Amino acid sequence: MRKILTLFLIPAVIFYACKPEGSTEVPRVRPEDPKAVSSTIKVWHGVRTNGNLPVSTNSPAAPVLDQTNTQKVMAIAGRYAIVMPDILSGNVAGYYVKVNGASDYFKVDYSKPRNIDGRFASPVRRSRHNTAMYRGLGIDSTGGGGIQDSAIVIVIPPSIQAGEFCITYCAYDASGNVSNTVTVCITVTTFGGDASFNGTWHITGFSDDTTAGWDPLFGVGDTIWSSGICVNNRVVDTFGSGPGIFPYPWYIYEVAQADLSFASNGGMNYAYAESIKEFDFTNSTCSNYLFLNDTDADAITGAWSYNSTAKTMVLIFEFDDTGVPTAEAYEYKVTKISSNKFYLYDPIDDSWLRLEK
Repeated sequence: MRKILTLFLIPAVIFYACKPEGSTEVPRVRPEDPKAVSSTIKVWHGVRTNGNLPVSTNSPAAPVLDQTNTQKVMAIAGRYAIVMPDILSGNVAGYYVKVNGASDYFKVDYSKPRNIDGRFASPVRRSRHNTAMYRGLGIDSTGGGGIQDSAIVIVIPPSIQAGEFCITYCAYDASGNVSNTVTVCITVTTFGGDASFNGTWHITGFSDDTTAGWDPLFGVGDTIWSSGICVNNRVVDTFGSGPGIFPYPWYIYEVAQADLSFASNGGMNYAYAESIKEFDFTNSTCSNYLFLNDTDADAITGAWSYNSTAKTMVLIFEFDDTGVPTAEAYEYKVTKISSNKFYLYDPIDDSWLRLEK
């Protein structure tokens, strides 16, 4: 997997600034204040409990978590922080989650149905979605690793200031056995940041070296070839080469949409669509190729943050269109070309994306 980090409708984010006299003002929360942080966050499936985390069970039956999975998680105020534990062994029924330094913790129970803003999530669905983003943004189709239902999703209120706080978590099974603990830190940044980015942008190209030009979006007019032989005027798929073997277009697809949309409240949506043509073995002849036509479309949602001083943009992909946590976050260098065009540079992969309105 190239990177591991860490929605539906983008929930409204409320800015709390100076209020007129007599109005109720929500106090700002410093990440360095663990009790205040713990009192303002929420955890999916989580019930707040006073006290310390339960002690790990000294039993071979207890779940075991990968203690080296101490990734730093990026989050944007008013959105979510998603932690993806790595389970080495055992069965997990839920987690205990504690903000380090707080006087309480959350018991996360996965037997309870997930609820997002009053809407129950759709059943988990696997797909080949977001092909263009795999190449451009490096998103992994498994959604960041781990077991999908084991994600720890923390709701970050807009009142939390930029900064970092850390949590410690452990897993428990249906019998009450408790795993070892793992600590991860969450970096919170402010949402949005530059109104000139608001709106929908089309990803029109990618490049490893912009001086050498741009490649069209991955998958545009792409054809996957196979080899076959002609038997009774029908194409029969085969492998290798030899007498009578010829190439034929087994699979053709074209990207119809690859858009990033930035909202003024820091919400983000990535929409992807493609048209698909698959070779029709039943009705094609050796001289007349026919295809079965299909389409595929998906969307993942998240948040964005722009730092005008450093000229960097953080893109956080939180959930796919079924509500399953994707837990991906990337930081790019931004080059503005015009009001209708800008480039995103990934220093890790040394690659560029071109976005245009």
